Amino acid sequence: MEVKRTFHTVLALMWMLLGDSHIVEFPRLEMEVVKGRMAVLQAWYSPTADIAKNSVVWLFMGNGSKQVINFSSGEVGYGENEFTGRVGFSAGMPSANLSIFINSTQESDSGRYLCSVIVPGRSGLSGQMHLNVKVPPSPPVCSLEGDPVLNGNVTLGCQSSQGKPDAPRQGGKKTNRFLAYQRRNKEVTIEEGKKYGRGKA
Repeated sequence: MEVKRTFHTVLALMWMLLGDSHIVEFPRLEMEVVKGRMAVLQAWYSPTADIAKNSVVWLFMGNGSKQVINFSSGEVGYGENEFTGRVGFSAGMPSANLSIFINSTQESDSGRYLCSVIVPGRSGLSGQMHLNVKVPPSPPVCSLEGDPVLNGNVTLGCQSSQGKPDAPRQGGKKTNRFLAYQRRNKEVTIEEGKKYGRGKA
């Protein structure tokens, strides 16, 4: 089984280097999904012969290549990696619809995906797309600086430890948000940049 997976990976890389990368069609070359949700990587091709003899390989191109899923000799195979148990073909194989789904997406799923079709006796087909998995910001952790006394100034700083992409002034990853509070006669003046608000203390 391991030899078979390695064989398909090598063939797919050969077709990527030698073949036309636009023959496998992708309606979207870039797509985004929120972490934890399902991503559907859509792709298809126009076969000119019996598709039952063709092999299909999806690879994740990160630091090296990882096999995501493949179809060969009437069977669906999976790589033994972090995609195991989370990926499948969207259509019954064999099919000209090469789309796959990835469940429970992770931030590490972000990157380039290569789809190759190996046609016996003919040039292979290949194409690629990019997936970006966004990570919602975690609840911010806030700290207070200054002495909260009458007519005094305090600064409230909030920071989220997780979030992708970074969102300045919205609690994104490694982003600080500061609010200055000034108490006057049981009222609070909130300052954030050039915006002001008032509320009861």
